[in-house]
Amino acid sequence: MMNSALDDAISSIEEPKIKVLIDALEFDGWELRAAWDDLKFGLKYSKEFTKLAFVGNRKWEEYAIKITDWFMSAEMHYFETIDEAMEWLKA
Repeated sequence: MMNSALDDAISSIEEPKIKVLIDALEFDGWELRAAWDDLKFGLKYSKEFTKLAFVGNRKWEEYAIKITDWFMSAEMHYFETIDEAMEWLKA
């Protein structure tokens, strides 16, 4: 459902340049199907994303961002605080 809303919003912009903040500080779990859907969405719009800041508190999340960065054209970074992520996105 969220992906279709984003699809609609992105498709209506001629040359989107998107900066993304993902707050996973209270993240509780991820089903394989959801992970696959997220990866497909990211690959579909990888050229439109310019920066992706992921805020988390687990080592495996940091590693996942590093691996995902191989498949995305967006600049991706892992942060432990939202303030740090927002500063980076603004730059």
